[in-house]
Amino acid sequence: SFWKIPKKYLMVSFLVGLVLVAPVGWLTFRGGAGGRLKIMSAFSYPRPETEMTRIVMAEQKPASDWRLRIFHNPVEYFTEYILLRYLNHFSPRFFFFEGDWSDYRHGVPDFGVLNWLDSVLLVLGVVFLSRRKVKAGFIFYWLLIAPLPAALTRDIIQSLRSYFMVLPLSIIAGLGAYQGWLWLKGASVWLRRFIVIGFGANYIFVFLIFFDRYLTHAPVVNSEYWQYGYKEAVQFVDSIKDNYDKIVFTTKYGQPYIYYLLHNRYSPAEYQAQANLLGGENGDVGYVSRLDQIEFRDLYWPRDQFEPRVLYIGATYEIPDHDLQEGRVRVLKDIYFLNGKLAFRIAETLNE
Repeated sequence: SFWKIPKKYLMVSFLVGLVLVAPVGWLTFRGGAGGRLKIMSAFSYPRPETEMTRIVMAEQKPASDWRLRIFHNPVEYFTEYILLRYLNHFSPRFFFFEGDWSDYRHGVPDFGVLNWLDSVLLVLGVVFLSRRKVKAGFIFYWLLIAPLPAALTRDIIQSLRSYFMVLPLSIIAGLGAYQGWLWLKGASVWLRRFIVIGFGANYIFVFLIFFDRYLTHAPVVNSEYWQYGYKEAVQFVDSIKDNYDKIVFTTKYGQPYIYYLLHNRYSPAEYQAQANLLGGENGDVGYVSRLDQIEFRDLYWPRDQFEPRVLYIGATYEIPDHDLQEGRVRVLKDIYFLNGKLAFRIAETLNE
């Protein structure tokens, strides 16, 4: 049992863990020193100036007023900021109805991270742990600290960073099923069969609903969040790239050079010979701005359309229908997400 471990070993383990995580913790609470940590840390996003201006106008007091410093200070702001993200991971919306609503790659449409009927099992599990004199402190402790990595980041909800909630929730739900069985042991055989078969059938049915949404609906509804269209765009560009001295590929969806390397089966040796990973404006993982004759950047069509003999691969709205002047621009291919939205438009500018 966890509680029977000698305290001296627990203390040593705690101190070793503290030493290991101290650098990350220090950088997290300082807003990060750069790179991915700086981008994701909640402390890299202080209260916006526009919000502070609104508060000052509402209070009708100067920003230096002591009352504003008490009720609208960074401690108050970050406490609310982090507490909101922490409590979101215990909401019914996250558990049963939407899941990770900030990033649709982390779930399926209109379905939470748990089976709807797990709500019954979780309640019964809490009842079991509270009534059976089980030393359940560690399970609840585990559950309470599991969302902290997600709460300390910028995202309003994050199912991946709160993934360690899975085990304590599974234990509690399993104990809930056991508690339900204990209550049914004293019931008649027919009532017991009715409840067990009825609950089990409904649980399996909800599970099948999840699979239907995962296998049928999610690929269509969420295709735009899974970089759908890159393969088609890259392969089309590769087939005609020798006709152009300059190609511009949009970075609207992230890091296009990665997909260019992947879908072209680009030689690692050739890539390394010209690789030039640049730091992003805010740190993060950096980016590549050029590969062969291809530039990777966002398009600015009011300017770009006037440069002759260039192939452009633009995202939605970057090469708009209303600004395709005949004799100057020719659309070669439109690539759509599975939900029908335009993903990429490939167009060339003609000679002046």
